[in-house]
Amino acid sequence: MFRGGESTYVSSQLDLLAAACDLYLQTRFPPSDGPVSLERAKEKAMAICDFLSDHGFRGAADDLFSDLDNHFLHHCFTTNRETLPLSLTLIFCGLANRLGLVASLCNFPMRILAFVSADSRLPSSTETLENVTQTFWLDVTAYTLAASDAHSPTPSDPFARRDSWVRERPPVLEREDLVEWVGRMGVPPNDDFWRPAKPGDMVQRAARNVLGSVQRAQIAPRQAQMGQLGQARSAIRQMEVSRRAARVEVQWRELVRVDYAFLSALHGRTTPIEHETIKQRVARALEGHTEVVEDETVWGIVKTWRRESMRALTDAPESWTRPASSPATHFREWMAQRGEDNDWTLTRANLHRRADHWSEHEQQAAKYAAVNAFLRLSTHVNAREVDWIAGFLQSYFMLDVEFVERDFLGIDPEDSDEEAEGSDSSGEASFSANEVRNGREARRGVAGMVTNSSARVVLSRMLRAVRMKDAEEPRVNRRPSSTRKKGARAENTVGYRVGTVFRHRTYRYVGSVLGWDPYCAAPEDWIVNMGVDRLPAPASARRGGRHQPFYHSQVADGTRRYVAEVNVESISGPIWIYGTPPEERGEMEDEVVEEGRVLGGAVHRMLELRGLGEYFRCFDQKRGRLRRCRDARMMFPDDVSDDEEEEEEEQEEEQEARMQTDEEEYAVERLSEDGSW
Repeated sequence: MFRGGESTYVSSQLDLLAAACDLYLQTRFPPSDGPVSLERAKEKAMAICDFLSDHGFRGAADDLFSDLDNHFLHHCFTTNRETLPLSLTLIFCGLANRLGLVASLCNFPMRILAFVSADSRLPSSTETLENVTQTFWLDVTAYTLAASDAHSPTPSDPFARRDSWVRERPPVLEREDLVEWVGRMGVPPNDDFWRPAKPGDMVQRAARNVLGSVQRAQIAPRQAQMGQLGQARSAIRQMEVSRRAARVEVQWRELVRVDYAFLSALHGRTTPIEHETIKQRVARALEGHTEVVEDETVWGIVKTWRRESMRALTDAPESWTRPASSPATHFREWMAQRGEDNDWTLTRANLHRRADHWSEHEQQAAKYAAVNAFLRLSTHVNAREVDWIAGFLQSYFMLDVEFVERDFLGIDPEDSDEEAEGSDSSGEASFSANEVRNGREARRGVAGMVTNSSARVVLSRMLRAVRMKDAEEPRVNRRPSSTRKKGARAENTVGYRVGTVFRHRTYRYVGSVLGWDPYCAAPEDWIVNMGVDRLPAPASARRGGRHQPFYHSQVADGTRRYVAEVNVESISGPIWIYGTPPEERGEMEDEVVEEGRVLGGAVHRMLELRGLGEYFRCFDQKRGRLRRCRDARMMFPDDVSDDEEEEEEEQEEEQEARMQTDEEEYAVERLSEDGSW
């Protein structure tokens, strides 16, 4: 919903893993038609954990624990198989329930456990811990971590574990273990600790975890770990990824286990003869010489090819300007590459594709999703929790005001529009009067899901403020008068305009100017902590430190920065975000093509960020800068380094000239309005 992922996708992935796990279990246990005994259920549950560990599922450790994608289950089947206890245990329960066991999450304090029953029913709400006999509990995270650490492959068995593994593996948990744990924590006993958890309780627990991850990322963002410690962690992470990738390569190449062979064939791997036959059949069909016979394997391969080809359009935009190959040629090249790779499930590739940072929008969307779910499922909310979601609405999700008023407060949008026209105090008075009339809202008719009176007042005030702010005209930022005089250079001159693409002088990241202040407008504690007063002046005739202009900037990695002018190195055009057009290539092009490709890729990632459209309407590749939208022009009316009216006239002349050229040349040179965001 908020960050992608569909329930149908999660269900289909669990079905595939369950089918592969069933094949694996058949090799470990003899067939049995009778009821599952408690001991057999325990062995089966641990075997499922072994299967998950062998396929890369394990508890996250160290800095990977706070990864935002760990909280969103659709990522945990691909790039984030090393994930959080809640996500990992949920995947275990999904497999166990499909394989004959009855499993559920257990809302135990300080950890996530799996409740597993050998019986076909779950315990009722009246049963106590002493009355339940055919059940046990399993710490899936601890088990998969231990199983992964015990991996000791041999030439004949790439999945082998050391001989002491059976003695060292974490045991299943009994009733006595839970009682002992609760006693050591000093927590009053509660039957809800051991029972199958209610879905709403686990969603709220997941929501709190999301909020914690986002808050930790904001306090100590990964981008700030640019020193020796950050470099050391990155090197260690790359070594671990390379080690695990090498292990995966052996496992997929040998295919000594039936579950690996099943998944590999399901995703398209065939024998060398079948591989060549399918490649030629599909290629000839793409050339129009023949038709492809209805075959599940062939169509599965074709669907995978098309899906990965579409992903390449966004991952490698510089390839767009290369000579277009025919679909048949492209398919032959793709099949040749996949035949050499052999990892048809992309398990190894996903290890390297794991995200190491998230844009500001991704963080706020995750936070908004968590708070939204928390408020919808909580019977009682306090003013602080309501203040969270109201703050998100004010800053990031202004279009959701009407829905929040309707769902959370039960306010008719027409009534809120009428109240917004009056004063703030009169609006509050009418709100309170309508709420208490006859114990319900007489005008609105619906109480809404937020019943806490103080929370309703806080939320209504914040939402009304959003509407009032939206009705205001943008704040106008005028440049100092000296900047509008020709040839004048004053101490407080703002050197760069909104839309300028720049590189940071020290950290070398690429960003764009969203706005400026003629001097540092940050709080005093930030100025002191960042050492702003020690910054040199951007020019000899100007003042340094806090007295120089500062720029609000958008960085390609998704973060927003406040940059002193002395650290801004403007980049002049052209900046080709889709590769250099053939007619623009000069004699020195081969020497700078890599630098231009990196710069163009950084700008392309910046253009994909949500929120940039609030300031700019398009990117001018030839001039190498962003063109402001109407609101940005109103906020910075003097912010022109050259006459934009002349630019528009030049643009019209260029468009008229392009109309006389062929369509391909026009497509390369035109502005990126249709594909930038």
